[in-house]
Amino acid sequence: MKKILLFGAYSDNNLGDDLILFLVNRLIKRKQCMPLVLNRYKMNDFFTNNYNFVDNSIYDPELNSKKIKRILKIKSEKIEKTDALFFLGGGYSNEKFGIMNLIKMNILVKQYSKNKVPIYFFGQTIGPSKSKIGYKILENIYSKGKEVYVREKYSTDFFKKKIATELIGDDAYLSYEDFDKNKTKENIIVNMKDFDNNDEYYNDYLKLIASISRKVNNEIHIVPFRNDKNLNEYKLNYKLYSDLKKRKIKCKFCNIKTYKDLTNEFSKAITVIGSAYHSVVLGLIAGANVYGIYNGEYYKQKIKGVLNLYNMSENNTISFKNLSDESEQFINEIIMKGLKENKKISETSKLIYEKVLKKYSETIENIKEGSN
Repeated sequence: MKKILLFGAYSDNNLGDDLILFLVNRLIKRKQCMPLVLNRYKMNDFFTNNYNFVDNSIYDPELNSKKIKRILKIKSEKIEKTDALFFLGGGYSNEKFGIMNLIKMNILVKQYSKNKVPIYFFGQTIGPSKSKIGYKILENIYSKGKEVYVREKYSTDFFKKKIATELIGDDAYLSYEDFDKNKTKENIIVNMKDFDNNDEYYNDYLKLIASISRKVNNEIHIVPFRNDKNLNEYKLNYKLYSDLKKRKIKCKFCNIKTYKDLTNEFSKAITVIGSAYHSVVLGLIAGANVYGIYNGEYYKQKIKGVLNLYNMSENNTISFKNLSDESEQFINEIIMKGLKENKKISETSKLIYEKVLKKYSETIENIKEGSN
């Protein structure tokens, strides 16, 4: 049986990253192969699934940036035997999460490439890079990939053709088959990402959602993309729910706990207004009208990137910092177009799903068992 090691940003109570692990793990099992999951020692999984975790000293929680010499020595140690290494989709390969994150990824890649294990990158957002050293490390990482698949156009241009990349879409499109296409679409899903400067924009966002609700009959469903009650993002979305209730807005707080909860909730959405990247993606997969609100270049790249696949990035996105000045125009766009079913969205989502599924399936099929 083929063994495939998986690495990504999972197990940190983030719905999107944990969803990707769930979907790829399931697909590999369906192909009669064994998925192994690199243990990142963050065991706060959104869907609380059981995986075949394997350890690697690079991600020992005792290691930190002060022990860099020790980390650099790890690259020569014995590693888990596997027939391929898959880097799952996500936006974790950038300096936003610290240069040490890139150093560890680089060591992981060196470990497996040295042992002639084929490495594949799926659904990547690459960059942005703030420094020359960060760019160089990213170049080293992706140059070892047998294939590099990205999820938005910005990432295809990152290496300026030095490294071949192919745009296919986000790994979460593997969930397309599980959405109920016959459910009545009537709710408006909203959420707010936990950015560092939320206090600056919270009231503008609250006013935006309240204004939309007063002009339509659709119920507002707040869906946090973290379900741990101790995390700020959960608290932020619950505060949004509470403040909307105080304003007599018809709304519901939806704490997603299972994969079925997720597909059921989004299958009933006519519109999604989200700042969590995967709320935008799941809205599109479900065939809803989607409006993304971003904060900073990193989220702008991701949200505009996926909406570009549908030729709808300009009118369907807005920056948090522009909410106070441009909210009326944004609200009118949603009222005029966002509450009508759009079959083209579902058709495009199906094509992206088929592309992502094909690339994963062909890759799994072409892996040679026991060659490493």
